[in-house]
Amino acid sequence: MKTIMKIGIIRHFPVDIKQPEIGAMSSQSLKQWYSSFSNSDVKQLSVHTNESDWDKCYASDLKRAKLTAKAIFYGEIIYTDKLREMTPKIDFKQDIKLPFLVWMFFSKLSFLATHHFLSESKSELKQRIRDFLDSILTENRNVLLVSHAVVLKNLRIELKKRGFVGPYFSIPKHGKLYLYKK
Repeated sequence: MKTIMKIGIIRHFPVDIKQPEIGAMSSQSLKQWYSSFSNSDVKQLSVHTNESDWDKCYASDLKRAKLTAKAIFYGEIIYTDKLREMTPKIDFKQDIKLPFLVWMFFSKLSFLATHHFLSESKSELKQRIRDFLDSILTENRNVLLVSHAVVLKNLRIELKKRGFVGPYFSIPKHGKLYLYKK
C-alpha cells in the first residue's frame, strides 16, 4: 500500500499595522514603514490544521510567519529563510516621494519584470523554492509550511509539477490551510 504524503501551506496571519496615510511618502519613510510592518504583531485567526496530521512545520523566519506557526502548530517548528518573502530594496540615491499605493504597485511590477527593486529575481525565487522542496520531500513526511503570498503561489506551482494534487489559488488567503497530496 502506497503512503500518501501531505503538504499543507498557510499564508501568515494578517499583520496588525495600518497602511500609511494617503499622500506622498519618501523612500526613507517607506523604508521605516516596511521595518515597522516586518516587526508588527499579527491578527490571530482561527485555523484548523488537525495537529495530528503533521510531522513537522517549516516557517519563514520573518516575525509574522513565526507568530502564525506558533499559534497553529505545537510540535517542532523549523524557521528558515528559504520561505522568506522577497523584500523590496529601498535604497534610492534621490529621495523620491510617491503615494504608498504607487510604491506597492512598483514593487509588484518589479517582480513581474524581474527588476532590481526586490532582493532577488523571480528565477532566483523559483530556484530557492525548488531547492527547499528537494530537501524536505526526501524525508517523505507530512509537512506544514507557513510563508508569504508570492512564495506560496510559487510553492503551489512547483508542488503541482511534482505530482501533488490540491486547490488552486491566485492569492492565498491569510490563515487558510491549502492541502496538497501525493
